[in-house]
Amino acid sequence: MLTVLALTLAAAGTVDASASPTTVSATSLSGAIGLNFGQVPGDGLTLGIGVSHRVRRFSFGLEAQFLPPGATFIANKEVAQFTGRELPVVGWPDEGVGSRGLGVTGLVPLCFQDRGLGACAVVAAGAVSVDSVWQPLVSAGARLMGEYPAQSSVRLRATVQVLGGILRPSGTVWSASPVQLSANLGLVVDAG
Repeated sequence: MLTVLALTLAAAGTVDASASPTTVSATSLSGAIGLNFGQVPGDGLTLGIGVSHRVRRFSFGLEAQFLPPGATFIANKEVAQFTGRELPVVGWPDEGVGSRGLGVTGLVPLCFQDRGLGACAVVAAGAVSVDSVWQPLVSAGARLMGEYPAQSSVRLRATVQVLGGILRPSGTVWSASPVQLSANLGLVVDAG
């Protein structure tokens, strides 16, 4: 009986012998730069770093994303069209009002990957400073990604992500979008 079990385990260990070790199990480090729409005023650049562990086709990761300072400005003429009155000006000469912000979020992607393509469920939580007041940001959604070359220990990764805002910060003339989009390009390196 032990011989049959030993032969079975030995055979199971050689089934994927032709596959690259990176497809069986790997811990990876990543860095990315991208565009973000809807999480901070000004919608712009994001910088991210992360670590993930993949076993066969599934991976789990922890990522940190920095949302650099941005600003949104609305002219008094635009405000007056909808409200019938002009808002008091804060920080700009008699032209309008604005919101400024920056943020830091943590993301937890759970992914399925095959042949360099993947789909992920993503939860994001963090804090965004809007008009100098820190507020929570919580979102959840999905990510599509592609990696090239798929079997290499160093890969280029492109991602597109759509999140729905659960807790959305807001300011004088800005609030986080109910639908938050991002597109990133980065590098992934298998660490072991």
